[in-house]
Amino acid sequence: ANKNKKNLIPYSEAVVTKEYFDWKNYKPTKPATDGVKVLKEFDLGTIAKYIDWGPFFIAWEMPGHFPQVLTDKIF
Repeated sequence: ANKNKKNLIPYSEAVVTKEYFDWKNYKPTKPATDGVKVLKEFDLGTIAKYIDWGPFFIAWEMPGHFPQVLTDKIF
């Protein structure tokens, strides 16, 4: 358990040694595509396993975890 423990420093020291970031000279990277990119003939089954369905079920007030919630007799 101790091998994953982080060495923490006191807050007062962290404030003094904080990382500085020059926001005035920051230039964000431009995305490769502006707007919407349409992927035609793309198998959604390929990415379905990466989708977090949790927020969807929360919005529809369906308690439980995916995929178990799909077999729930009440919902």
